[in-house]
Amino acid sequence: STLATQDIWEDMARHADFLKHYQKARDILDFGCGAGGLSVALSRHDPEKRIHALDIGVHAAAIIKQASCRVDFVQGSVLEAPFDDASFDLVISRFVIEHTIHPEKLIAEAYRILRPNGIFYLMYPQLLLKVTLATALREVCSWAFSPGNLTYLDPQISDTTGDADDQDAVWLTNPVSIRQLVKKAGFRVLNNVPLQSLIIARKG
Repeated sequence: STLATQDIWEDMARHADFLKHYQKARDILDFGCGAGGLSVALSRHDPEKRIHALDIGVHAAAIIKQASCRVDFVQGSVLEAPFDDASFDLVISRFVIEHTIHPEKLIAEAYRILRPNGIFYLMYPQLLLKVTLATALREVCSWAFSPGNLTYLDPQISDTTGDADDQDAVWLTNPVSIRQLVKKAGFRVLNNVPLQSLIIARKG
């Protein structure tokens, strides 16, 4: 509905530097768009922008069509994005990365499809606040001793598990691990805002 998309727009506008980066961008990708609500909200707010949406499911296609807005939806994986190199000015990933067993692949794809100086706007849930104290302490200690390792929330999941295994929240997203992964991919971190579960990075 129009009211729902307005709420999504207002929520995004409250996040650090979103409006600044959105206004500068022309080609924008909703990277793992889910039902497509954000894509529709972006398109309705500014029909002159070229809004693209990618998701492995087809749910967004019907919602975008019903909303009668200009969004180019493509079905595909964020781990193997069906786009050419350097296609977008702004890639927005909103609560997707925690579902990827290999989050470095999502970040690498975002880097690949962004144009030089393009912006990666990455939002994630603070799962560290939702686990047992013992798990949280173990995670914090791992930042010092094994910062490259991810803590998977399902004991049956590991970094050798295949990408096709669909899990609800497979690893313990947190500001430290997210920042390390983004920097390792070659991005320059512009802003890390743990209170907003957000990291903003620029492709060098």
